[in-house]
Amino acid sequence: MKYLVLFIITMTLFSCDHRAYHDFYIQNECDQNIKIDIVYKNNSQSSFTITPPSKVLIYQGVTINEVFEDEITFFIKTIEIYKGSKKINIDPMDYKLWQYESNSKYSATSILYVKTGNF
Repeated sequence: MKYLVLFIITMTLFSCDHRAYHDFYIQNECDQNIKIDIVYKNNSQSSFTITPPSKVLIYQGVTINEVFEDEITFFIKTIEIYKGSKKINIDPMDYKLWQYESNSKYSATSILYVKTGNF
């Protein structure tokens, strides 16, 4: 029994899951400012104005173990992008709109490029 308790304590102290970080950006490649309205899954909202040709971090996901390409679908409910009087809705379930780049097993970056032709 004494060894079982020691084993459990040892496993608790030395076994750890790695944190994985996934940064999500929107990059403005238009000829003028764009406005971004985001509703997250927890119903909080954010608005950003992005000047060309810069990008803004819209979400940093922290998960356990590895990052995945479709992770955006777990955190964001809706994305609306405005350029002047024109508006587009981005379906966050369509993770293929994002350019995914794995930096390592525990770190990744996804960028949504917004271009004038999108409007």
